[in-house]
Amino acid sequence: MSYWKRLPGTRTSSAGICGICTASPALTEAEESEDGGSTLTFEVSGRLAAVCLYPFPVPHGEAEENAAHNYLWPEAAESAARHRGQLLVTVLPREESVREAAILQVKLVCAACRQRGALGVYANGTVYQLEFYLNAAQPMEDGAAPAGSGVDGPLPPGRGPVRLH
Repeated sequence: MSYWKRLPGTRTSSAGICGICTASPALTEAEESEDGGSTLTFEVSGRLAAVCLYPFPVPHGEAEENAAHNYLWPEAAESAARHRGQLLVTVLPREESVREAAILQVKLVCAACRQRGALGVYANGTVYQLEFYLNAAQPMEDGAAPAGSGVDGPLPPGRGPVRLH
């Protein structure tokens, strides 16, 4: 799971997210929730993607606490404390490749990173600076798996999970 921190009054658009897909995404569902959040689900090359907007901070100060442990970004906790909402981005591979689903998830998070009001990416128990996350994802341009994407994928039964980096 990856979170996008945002300030009040900022929005993301499905056009911006769909613009990074290599295949034409099929919009599956867009719905509003009682708490003011919204979810956009769509399919891309057999994978199900969901982008969920939550118009409230990560509960219990979790993002701020974990941001304080990022020694590469001294201002991480201060930045995380300013967040007022979050995007949850996930991709289910279904019968497709876990690697390709992970790459699509990272591309969707990168699209969110480029939106006005984005503050950081909360994944793997820390909050990453936008530039750090975007730079770590850059190898995808060359067809390599993104460094530090931290997406868990299943192995054949009985062999446990594997972390894709």
